[in-house]
Amino acid sequence: MSRTTGLLAVLLVGCGSKAEDFDTYVSDGDVTYESWAEPADCNPTTYYEDVDGDGYGVDGTAVEGETCRPLAGHATVAGDCDDRSSGVSPGAVEICDGRDNDCDGDVDDDDTVTSKPLWYADDDGDGYGTDEVVDEACEGPSGSSMLDGDCDDADPDAHPGRSETLDDGIDNNCDGLTDFVGTLEGTWAAAHGLGDEPGVRDCELSWDLSGLWARDLCPDCAMSFWMDPAEDATTDPDGCALPSSDGFGIHVMGSEDDGFYLGISYNLTYTYYGYTYYYYGYTTTYTYYELRPQPDISVTLDGASLRFEQGPLDELQSDGTYQTAWFGFDGTIE
Repeated sequence: MSRTTGLLAVLLVGCGSKAEDFDTYVSDGDVTYESWAEPADCNPTTYYEDVDGDGYGVDGTAVEGETCRPLAGHATVAGDCDDRSSGVSPGAVEICDGRDNDCDGDVDDDDTVTSKPLWYADDDGDGYGTDEVVDEACEGPSGSSMLDGDCDDADPDAHPGRSETLDDGIDNNCDGLTDFVGTLEGTWAAAHGLGDEPGVRDCELSWDLSGLWARDLCPDCAMSFWMDPAEDATTDPDGCALPSSDGFGIHVMGSEDDGFYLGISYNLTYTYYGYTYYYYGYTTTYTYYELRPQPDISVTLDGASLRFEQGPLDELQSDGTYQTAWFGFDGTIE
């Protein structure tokens, strides 16, 4: 028998033999053998049936084998109390799900469970609590809820997610609006021009707008709406334009004399710092907004009607010309 044939025979010897293992190399189509290695690990071991593949088998399913020949669908460690779920095993983390995740015999036990939910005070039993945390556990105490945001915990008819009942004087859905459902419909108009006489209009445009209540953009404002222009909203090159064709915020801000004035916000693609005159909103989507207060533009609120305008329509300039720079809004809150 040739040396090559003999070495191939050694390769075919079972794991329990005394033959040594070695590396094989292919060069120019010929097989050569070198780098003799230590014998393979073929120690006896016990395997347990592991159907869910989580690395833990089931007690009572022991099968004898060797470490060099691992059995498919088996593990060398037993103790799995639910072999139908890979999320249940002695090595799993206990969570609040009504199961014994770590197979210690206890379900949702507080001494080992992680990520316990917060429970908020819910005195009126409407399923929404206040911002007061009363417990952190898998099961909350009586009179608590995992949902917060209730604006009136003494009234079960006032909580987030409820439809607004008009004309009852109650903020039923806790969105900060009383007897309004939180939509704003209206028309934004603009005029711009420059001429030797008053009344020159290089452009006059108007846009139909619709918006939704957006309190998070300015929590300190009396009202906040995010307006979405129509897809075909255009900007006139002569100066008529919306604050932003991508959408913008209209905010009603309270003044010291108990009146209201306008604030306009824009969606920024970069971050502003250090300008105390501006308010900067920061949302959960990591989008920045610059809010520009307009203290010289008063807002008229007449029931559900919202109106404002910026002027003057025609202003005499130092060079004797007249400039038109005006915009206004007239809308209805529902």
